Amino acid sequence: MTMKRVLIADDEAHVVRILQRTLERVGYEVESCPNGEAALARVREAPPDVLISDVQMPRMGGRELCQRIQRELPARHFPIVVITSRPEYEERAWSHHIDNLHFMEKPLSPRRLVALLERHVSQPASR
Repeated sequence: MTMKRVLIADDEAHVVRILQRTLERVGYEVESCPNGEAALARVREAPPDVLISDVQMPRMGGRELCQRIQRELPARHFPIVVITSRPEYEERAWSHHIDNLHFMEKPLSPRRLVALLERHVSQPASR
């Protein structure tokens, strides 16, 4: 069985490091992009098993990234986890048209993230 691939789109290196260590420890293969534009190119090239995206990033934020993926890849099967520091309903209203999208609020709990992935992504291969 191959390892499940996670693509992280976030411009904060320390967040990426924490997520990468956490996810690799439980058996995921992790790749990262510093913005939504790079993440969209990577998704087009090789769709991941799950995408984790921050909302606010340079060049293209998470909101536009999710909307573009929904438009360009309507048959995608991978879940998207959006990380945000803004819990207000208005900040999430755009997401109702995006399939298989989940929000997690900052500060991010790596344990809760792993639990979410276990519910929505097939189990990763053990190392």
